[in-house]
Amino acid sequence: MHKRKIKISGILLVIAVLASGIWYGRIQFVEFLIIHSLGGTGLEDIKLDISHLGLEKLHASHLSFTHRQNKLANTIEAHDIITTYRISQLFDGKVETVSIKELSLKQSHTTNTPSTDLTTTLALAPVAYLIHYKNILRNQVRTTRLSADKIYFLGDISPSLQHLTLRLASSHTDGTVSARLTLFDTRRPDAKRTVLIDRATENTLNLAFVYPDDINPGALQINANLYETSITSDYSIDIARLKTWFEPFVNIEIPGEISPVSGKLHLVLDENSITSSSITAFSQQIKHNDTSIKKANLKLLASAELSPPYTIKILPGSEIIADEFSYSNYSISKAAFDIAVTISITEQQQYLLGTINANALSISDGTHATILNAFSTDIALADATLSANGSFIPNKAPTSVSFTARHNLLDNNGDLQLNTLDPLDLTANNHQLSMITTLWPYTFDFTNGSLRLDAQVEWSRHKPTRFTTRIHADNLGGHINELIFSGLNSQHQLSILPRINSKKAELVTLNNLDSGVTATNISAIMKLETPPTGEQPQIVINDLKGELFGGTFSSEHFVYDLNKNSNRLIITTRDIDLAEVVATQQLDDIKVTGTVDGALPIIINDQGVFIEDGALFNASRGGTIRYNPTAGSGQLSSNPLTDITLKALQDFRYSELSADVNFKPDGVLTINLQLKGRSPKLETTRPVHLNINTEQNLISLLKSLRYAEGVSAKIDAKVRQQYEQSKSQ
Repeated sequence: MHKRKIKISGILLVIAVLASGIWYGRIQFVEFLIIHSLGGTGLEDIKLDISHLGLEKLHASHLSFTHRQNKLANTIEAHDIITTYRISQLFDGKVETVSIKELSLKQSHTTNTPSTDLTTTLALAPVAYLIHYKNILRNQVRTTRLSADKIYFLGDISPSLQHLTLRLASSHTDGTVSARLTLFDTRRPDAKRTVLIDRATENTLNLAFVYPDDINPGALQINANLYETSITSDYSIDIARLKTWFEPFVNIEIPGEISPVSGKLHLVLDENSITSSSITAFSQQIKHNDTSIKKANLKLLASAELSPPYTIKILPGSEIIADEFSYSNYSISKAAFDIAVTISITEQQQYLLGTINANALSISDGTHATILNAFSTDIALADATLSANGSFIPNKAPTSVSFTARHNLLDNNGDLQLNTLDPLDLTANNHQLSMITTLWPYTFDFTNGSLRLDAQVEWSRHKPTRFTTRIHADNLGGHINELIFSGLNSQHQLSILPRINSKKAELVTLNNLDSGVTATNISAIMKLETPPTGEQPQIVINDLKGELFGGTFSSEHFVYDLNKNSNRLIITTRDIDLAEVVATQQLDDIKVTGTVDGALPIIINDQGVFIEDGALFNASRGGTIRYNPTAGSGQLSSNPLTDITLKALQDFRYSELSADVNFKPDGVLTINLQLKGRSPKLETTRPVHLNINTEQNLISLLKSLRYAEGVSAKIDAKVRQQYEQSKSQ
């Protein structure tokens, strides 16, 4: 019996010794278990110092580990960690509380890579880190309450965050997490902001960026569903409030004004990439300087690489829709763009490649509008220069316009070039120029022939915008008010901005100009010049000439200044056939032969067109006048002619003829005619002198001639065609 007691005592002693050894070696044992467990997750350089380990509490003075990914090393270091627990719950991986005095996050390059700020290099990386650490911790320690008094950032690639300090307090109850993350700026102790996580579970996250004691909705709100490989979320962002929220910590430049944005997103991801995503966004209004967008809707289908080189791909099917896009005095209504873009961010450079397409864009300046159909462009961004190459079809025109554009984002300079791919053939396609815009404000139109346009716009931060264009007109026809013209040919290079002027004088030719009276073979050397005073250009015309009434008309030099109330030119006529002139009067009872020369001073002012003291005369040869009025026919004057005058005019053979000509804007043409010659009807050989005054409404006469020759009918048909086409658009 005694020996048996001795054996039992020995066993108990051995047990006691072993238990004592285990108890005193417990810290090293627990350190070993924790380090071994963390090492199995891929973490490196794990260090743990436990200063106290009891039955209900663990106190670690230090814990640190490093996670390496690509060229980045992420080191987490914690100090003064207190953990409380129950022995019965430890086997299930549960602890009551975890309290951390200090926690530092350090990010650095693992190679000799040039330093870069976090804002560019790590633009997408946090998503990858979140996923990685979520997977590490998911099946590790679970805590009821977690707090960290001071969280701060270190490292050579995150200088923008090194003045930021965070405080974390969270609770975990029945699978639901609530947390409050408070941010402080070491430079501004009074500035603090709060991030709230409300009722988060393993598969849900409700997050809000708020101000302390703020009863308004958060500047940023996210309600997300989290799955193993995907995230689905609703969100809302108040851009102005979010900028203010971040101001104590980092300066965020937001150009212009953006109303609150709301939308949905869906991400499918793995550790290093977002394999697919769908993002929608809506904003009531966006403004920046002279640019404004109303009711903007964004839909993005995208994928992204979350590790260097970072790549974002906006996939086909993405679109931007806005009720109105406006810039300066121009606007695009119901704008709808299909987009596809690839963005790449490397340590050396950033670039963008993509396409933008739109079926139709209605562009208006508030008064006039035009439609761009089949709009398509390739875009690229490299070395701070945004470039575009594309084309569009103006309204229903039978040609496309190509364009190239370039804009340097740093220097704020660039250029735009426009070229018609093929001449605008109005004849073959039965088009007219007014069809290019839905509202045509001008009293002229081109209805046949072909037109080609090349244009260039240049802008710079320090220089006025320059706009130049070259117009190629080939056999154009159309109408100006009630004048029909055909065979217009010209090539003209114009500077539109900063002032309208021609690069050089160019030849303009016109086959026919028909007002009821037809002028042919018209030509002139024309140039637009900047006037000495005034904003409008002046038109310089040299060597104007043409054919009329079997003779010619010309003007050596004429300056039409749009800034002046009155302009004057002199038209010189040669060999005007009086028989053709009289034929326009539609009088069967008068016959005239002979030709005249003359000079017609023409004044153009606000009231209209005047002829003042014009003169016509026969240069050498004479002619004949035979006037035999029938009963009821009109006479040459409003006053009855004397019997002797009528008898003389039955067969008058003049040697000298002169006429004073005056015309007023109301259409009244007055001619004072002086004749010297002989008349066999007077049975005398003595010279006969006749003075005849005649007055006629030239406008009424031309209208009657236009109707008689069908000119007005042609114009009316074109106007009706234009009107019907504008209604159908």
